[in-house]
Amino acid sequence: MSTGVRVGARLPAHCSATGKVLLAGLSPAEVAAFLAAPGRSRRTQHTTVDAERIAESVRRAAADGFATSDEELELGMRALAVPVLDGRGRTVAAMSVSTSTARVSASELRDRFRPILAEHATLLGRNL
Repeated sequence: MSTGVRVGARLPAHCSATGKVLLAGLSPAEVAAFLAAPGRSRRTQHTTVDAERIAESVRRAAADGFATSDEELELGMRALAVPVLDGRGRTVAAMSVSTSTARVSASELRDRFRPILAEHATLLGRNL
């Protein structure tokens, strides 16, 4: 699978797992300002551009401690991200893993990969 996603790439926050996790680390006022701004584009037929639905995804990411993107950014690609927290518990980065939808189910990504990713995000956060 060849994707346009690479290390260091800039991705739209509203439809990427890392973007949702980073938005979840913001204050409600900052999230509201992001959602009020124009420019959210539909990348695939699965991309959500509705502000309230995005806000719900951000709230869910904050509550769950992770976010997913299931063909929202690119068809055939599924991703999961977790926050990297500093010593004060603030989100300073996101760590993610992505896969082909044909190789890993959403539940396997969440159940098998999330704990490993969260462990490494915690280790990285301790070193910041």
